[in-house]
Formats: sequence, structure tokens, C-alpha cells
Amino acid sequence: MSITIRREQHKEELRRLILDTAERLFVEAGSYDAVSMRKIAKEIDYSATTIYLYFKDKDELFQTLLRDTLRQLSRAVR
Repeated sequence: MSITIRREQHKEELRRLILDTAERLFVEAGSYDAVSMRKIAKEIDYSATTIYLYFKDKDELFQTLLRDTLRQLSRAVR
């Protein structure tokens, strides 16, 4: 496996970890405002700066979660 492929896999795994952790924290908190990028970063043991490499801001991250959830719901309905 080439370095480029491994690097891309790592990036996708980290992106998924960010999304999964954010989703869990939003659900646990029950509030959008109660979750910060720093809180997500602390949970995954990365800096908040790392998350900003993947998502412009918390709004973009949350919108991505919403889109993913709607896709899953759409597939389930079909």
C-alpha cells in the first residue's frame, strides 16, 4: 500500500472519528450550544486546529451530520 493511499485512509478515518464523536456529544448534551470544537477535540485527543482542517466551523460540521443522517433515513425509507 502506498504512502498516499495510507495518508488518505488516515484522513478519512480521522474525519469519521470527528463526526462520530461530535454526534455523540450533541446527543448527550441535547444542545448545539453545549458542544464546542474544543470539547470535540479533547474527546478525540487532537487539537481544535486539527478539526478546522476538516470543517470550516461548528456549523459546517453539524450540517454534515445532518446531511449524513438524512441520507441514512432516506435509504431506510426506500
